[in-house]
Amino acid sequence: MHIKVPRDAKGSYNGAIKLNIDDPSIRDYEGMVQMNFNIWTQPSEAFERIFNLKEAKPITIEISSGPNYGYPYGQAMGANRKEPSFETTLVGPAGNVDIKAAKTVIKGMVNMGGQIPPWELDSKGIYQENGVQLIETFKVSGSPGEWKLKVLPNNTESLNTPYR
Repeated sequence: MHIKVPRDAKGSYNGAIKLNIDDPSIRDYEGMVQMNFNIWTQPSEAFERIFNLKEAKPITIEISSGPNYGYPYGQAMGANRKEPSFETTLVGPAGNVDIKAAKTVIKGMVNMGGQIPPWELDSKGIYQENGVQLIETFKVSGSPGEWKLKVLPNNTESLNTPYR
């Protein structure tokens, strides 16, 4: 089955393919293949968080992607995998602050059979990496006033940022 997705499509789409199974022992909905599609596009504008400091003190900012799941949840695995990343900007009372990640953590989840088809359980493919998460920590000297954090996430469907 091939589905042509229009370039301007967005949102969620649900449907079913009726298999035309002529068997009175199964319910009508059991003779269908249900399909759910979520059309997602990479954001082009950064998420912004504004916060204020009342006194000069160090600022620690931790930004993390939500876990990006692979098979069967939709992210390509292997050579076609796209790792999450962030384009991060911090603007302080005196203007842009040059920030670089002081710490980067890449976490993954490995499943040992729970989502692998039964015919694969005895093969060498028992280890299945099905999630990757990026965590970056930034540290800067803070001065009193308004600060603005801008984060443009890449290749992730969710983002965790400081609350305030």
